[in-house]
Parts: sequence; structure tokens; C-alpha cells
Amino acid sequence: PSSYTYKKEDLLELVERPVIGLGNDILPPLRKALTSDNWIARLIGVRILGKVGNKTDLPALEKLKADSTKLKGWSEGETIGSEAAKAVAAVKSR
Repeated sequence: PSSYTYKKEDLLELVERPVIGLGNDILPPLRKALTSDNWIARLIGVRILGKVGNKTDLPALEKLKADSTKLKGWSEGETIGSEAAKAVAAVKSR
């Protein structure tokens, strides 16, 4: 739920690693998550696509760099946009 607080470490261990293990079939739902009204869905999409996405994901990730939604339970100043910027850099480096 979007009203919860999520620790970065929990998200990595409980969501990101298992989802990445599902392979390429998970890419379409992750791309759809980028446009969700739910901040945690957008965050999951951004972070995982930053790890396994490709250059076709860049326009959607670039757009989210402007998302100022603060991440509950994370360090001060961390937003969907700051995570999207990291994802863009990671995809561009591949």
C-alpha cells in the first residue's frame, strides 16, 4: 500500500531480487508500473528497469526524473525522480 513506509533494504531483498529472477517476462508490467498512481509501484518499476531495462525504457524513465514524490522511510531528499535519474544513468551505461 502507498500509505506504508518502505525501507530501501527491504525493497531490495523482498521485491527487487525476486522480481528480477523472473526474467524478461516481467518487463511489460514494470513498464506499466511507471505510470501508476501508486508511488511504490512507480519506484519498483524505476529501480528494476534501471537494473534490467534497455534503451527503449529511457523516455519513460527520463520523464520520471521530474517526479518529486518523497520516498517514505528513505533518506531525506530521496524521491522517485532521484531514483529515476540513477536508473537512466545505469541504462545509458550498458
